[in-house]
Amino acid sequence: MTHPQLSEDCEALPFSFSYPEWDDSIGDEKPDWCQIREFVVREGRSDFSDRIQQEYGAEIQHVRRSFEALRPQEMRIVRGVEDGEDLDFDRALEMMVDKKISGSFSQRIYQRREREVRDTAVSFLLDMSSSTNELANAKGKRILDVEKESLFVISEALDALGDDFSIYGFSGYGRDQAAFYIAKDFSDAWNDQTRNRVGNMSWKMENRDGVAIRHCIQKLQAQSNRSKMLILLSDGKPLDCGCDHYAGRYAQSDVRKALQEARKMGIRSFCITVDPYGQDYLEEIYGPNGYLVITELMQLPSLLPKMYWRLTRS
Repeated sequence: MTHPQLSEDCEALPFSFSYPEWDDSIGDEKPDWCQIREFVVREGRSDFSDRIQQEYGAEIQHVRRSFEALRPQEMRIVRGVEDGEDLDFDRALEMMVDKKISGSFSQRIYQRREREVRDTAVSFLLDMSSSTNELANAKGKRILDVEKESLFVISEALDALGDDFSIYGFSGYGRDQAAFYIAKDFSDAWNDQTRNRVGNMSWKMENRDGVAIRHCIQKLQAQSNRSKMLILLSDGKPLDCGCDHYAGRYAQSDVRKALQEARKMGIRSFCITVDPYGQDYLEEIYGPNGYLVITELMQLPSLLPKMYWRLTRS
């Protein structure tokens, strides 16, 4: 049977993945409850990329220059190494004492200078549910259009900064037909091909956030970076009308549990939403400092790079 998320703008990959889902009513997880399948977004025409370059060209150049300037330039001293330019006098003194007292000692008595580098991996996870097809402004832009514009601008910034990043989307219909869309994986360069893939992302069906977040966590966990982060772009509550219960408290509890799992793995998360009623449920899911509600959607392309730098500069 053809997967309902398969369309001409994506290509199905051969494997599906099983994940548990948290059921707050029983206070336990349902093992292997959800199935999610990966799709690669096909490269679309360059119209989207060309329009973004025209509309946001000056801003893109500004953020690229700004983020290039933020590349770490300073050197740091690494102490206690076996090979280095200089002797670490404190470690050398300890070595002499240890040698005299016990006869055993460490050879790590040198220090060297290394350039300070950022070591960050971030995944942007885009809600591609049907509600993102709603109008964002009077000029006819859709919510998904503005979110893709924002991803385009932040990608130019991260390409200049040198951080590792991926761009994924998700949708689905029911617990056994969740879909995970890959526009840019960590191994992909940010180039015309990935720009056109982002431009070709389109709205689909429902948003079963929990399983998509768990799959994204696994991709982040496979990265060797010291700092890892998941940024979710959403237009509303987790909701899957493909079943009779993934809504309200059940769905929100499942997402909260998935994010708790991420924190245990050292992965931070942040949600940016355009839902005007987000204050009613976001703190329960993401915590008091884990989300931002955008009241003016058209501000998102200029706001996202600033938010990213604030979230990852520590």
